[in-house]
Amino acid sequence: MFKLGVIQSEYANLYSVENALKYLGEEAIVRVSHSEQLEGLDAVILPGVGSFAQVQGDLQEKGLFDGLKDFLKTNKPFLGICVGMQMLFERGLEGGLVTEGLGFFAGSVNPIPHDKVARLPHIGWNGIQFVPEQPLFAGFESGEQMYFVHSYHCEAVDSCCELARTELRLGYSVLSAVKRGAVYGVQFHPERSGPCGLKVLENFLDLARLA
Repeated sequence: MFKLGVIQSEYANLYSVENALKYLGEEAIVRVSHSEQLEGLDAVILPGVGSFAQVQGDLQEKGLFDGLKDFLKTNKPFLGICVGMQMLFERGLEGGLVTEGLGFFAGSVNPIPHDKVARLPHIGWNGIQFVPEQPLFAGFESGEQMYFVHSYHCEAVDSCCELARTELRLGYSVLSAVKRGAVYGVQFHPERSGPCGLKVLENFLDLARLA
């Protein structure tokens, strides 16, 4: 039976994500709060809200930080949401600190420049422009609106991992989705993005079951 793990931390939008998954008919959900629970899982979702350092510290405290690094090496299906996507990068530069990330994608998480957005945090609905023929966005057209809440953005070293971007101001865009192998990250909150967000989660589940 397909087993999906959702990382349980102090800084996860856990219940909203779980409710969205259950609405889609996914019942075999494991709340993962320590690394041993990662064994035997077919796919993992890492939701996150708050700061990069807070999420990383909580994962370290629970012993999940190294466990997630090992899980990512298996290239089993994985979805990072918001700060969960940011954690997939090498480092976060939030609050004047340099905090180690999971390092799956080369690059860093940097402040959104104040002059590149109407207000910070970047909060509310905005469109995503994605690479064509991507299964995570099957059934979509570029420009679909998703819900964002963030003041920091991911800068990837390798543009090949870029799956979608979102324009914050004319001529300035940030990464809103990444992919390498079966590992995905989305900067927006699919669990708060209505039918379009549910479709993203549904597509991820379909991909995970086929992996």
